[in-house]
Amino acid sequence: MPNGYLYNLFIKLGLTDFAARTAEFVILKPAKILFIVVLAVVASRLAARVTRRSISSLATRAPIEARSERALKRASALASTASGIARVVVWAIAIPLLLSVFNLNLGPFIAGATVIGAALGFGAQSLVKDLLAGLMILSEDQYAVGDRIALDDTGGIVEDVNLLRTRVRADDGKVWFIANGEVRKVANASLGWLRATVDLELPYETDLDAAVAAASSEAGAMAREPEWENAILAPPEAYGARVKVKGVTVRVTAKTRPAVSATVGRALLERVARRIRGGGGGGGEPEGGPGAGGSDEGGPGESGGPEATPAAAGLAAGTAPPAAG
Repeated sequence: MPNGYLYNLFIKLGLTDFAARTAEFVILKPAKILFIVVLAVVASRLAARVTRRSISSLATRAPIEARSERALKRASALASTASGIARVVVWAIAIPLLLSVFNLNLGPFIAGATVIGAALGFGAQSLVKDLLAGLMILSEDQYAVGDRIALDDTGGIVEDVNLLRTRVRADDGKVWFIANGEVRKVANASLGWLRATVDLELPYETDLDAAVAAASSEAGAMAREPEWENAILAPPEAYGARVKVKGVTVRVTAKTRPAVSATVGRALLERVARRIRGGGGGGGEPEGGPGAGGSDEGGPGESGGPEATPAAAGLAAGTAPPAAG
């Protein structure tokens, strides 16, 4: 190994060969290690900061209609993930440089790391799968904290979501931990809008046209009231939906904000049923109940829809229980 500047300097100062080599080792090696560590720390922090600012800048440059609170939260989550990856890359370069300071042969380390990496790759496929799925969930904004979702037979409010798993609190209070790699399809009832649906079952002798007109008039009047004008996004619709064994069904639907869909549905049930019971429908007393999602078969959206309360059911059908919408 050729002698360095410090060695030659110490020889000129009168130190022996052994003393010059020892002094060079004691001074030079720690200095190199300190330099690499400091450089790695600075580079990792700088890379993380640049990554965060780049992603945040892209989020703020998006069109105004695409710049929402959800988009900013998603950008923050992606920036945090990207900054973590940047730190890992920097230290993956710094560690071999630290080992080379001690003149260690990195060949065996690289070979061993290759074998270990292959073993971990086969054994941790599900982990990699969860990481990639979590990255797609965050980048595509499939759901976020606070959203009401349905995953297969599990549904509830999202309490936490990261790259590995999603934590959901169901309506019965149970907390479900779901690996992101197991998410094949998800229904999100908190994106954009929901449709509150109220079905009222009327006797066959009812004047269906009069009942539909009364329901439409009452729902429209409700939508125009200051209390509901921000909750109901479009004029409600009323129409004859189907014929059942007990009579005919009048359905009232309203496009609402997700957070108030259940409340709007219950209010629609009470007011439309009261209007028809008061003689505005040209028939007997209605039976019915509210729902959400706009589907006869039900679906994930119904978990966030209104449910018939005893007061609403009594108002709509006297003593009879509400029929399934």
